[in-house]
Amino acid sequence: PEADDYYYSPDIVTLAVIDLDTMELSDSECFLGSTETLYASTNAVYLATTRYDYGSTLEIDTNDVDAIRQYRDPRIDTDIHQFNINGDMLEYSGSGVVSGHLGWNPLRKPFRMSEKDGYLRVATFADQQNESVSPINVSVLKVDGDGPLIKVAELPNPNQPAHIGKPGEQLYASRFLGDKAYLVTFRQTDPLYVVDFANHEDPKLAGELEIDGYSDYLQPIGEDYLLGIGKDAVPAPD
Repeated sequence: PEADDYYYSPDIVTLAVIDLDTMELSDSECFLGSTETLYASTNAVYLATTRYDYGSTLEIDTNDVDAIRQYRDPRIDTDIHQFNINGDMLEYSGSGVVSGHLGWNPLRKPFRMSEKDGYLRVATFADQQNESVSPINVSVLKVDGDGPLIKVAELPNPNQPAHIGKPGEQLYASRFLGDKAYLVTFRQTDPLYVVDFANHEDPKLAGELEIDGYSDYLQPIGEDYLLGIGKDAVPAPD
């Protein structure tokens, strides 16, 4: 049946395991709902979906004639669903949530997530944009393979309050490599931020570099170099 809410549709996502020797179906799992992107590690498949909560308040004008409904800035979260890969079998493990969203470019969304050593690292746009809020959030979810994804750390936090990005900036390129994440934000210059996950439950902002233009894609070259591919940019005059 049709969903009661205008913003939702009755979608079903099917994950399938196919034997490449026989091309026969080995297993499948269905997820009732839509998804915006898919990220897969050697251990699991993750589906991510943005959830908007606009909310509203009803106000009456001074003449007490017309009702004026005012919408506030939406609360935006990203739901993440984990399906374990066990040989030729799939199994739903659990779900979790992080604040913010994965952005608008579908080609970049899979690069916002990375699993390592039992943790899922996620980079999202903040659900609000103002000078007191970091434009980018980094969340760490504990992946134990049997139960919900629990958020165990995030940046910024009270002990690590430095913002990732400046007000009005957006997240462009992102790349997780080992214990590091490299995040490129941009408005007029390209700040490249490095996040250290040596301790996944206590990540740290390790440093930043500002250059002209911005990088759309980051490619590692060995262990010591990172190639950024992007565009030059000249800010428009005021």
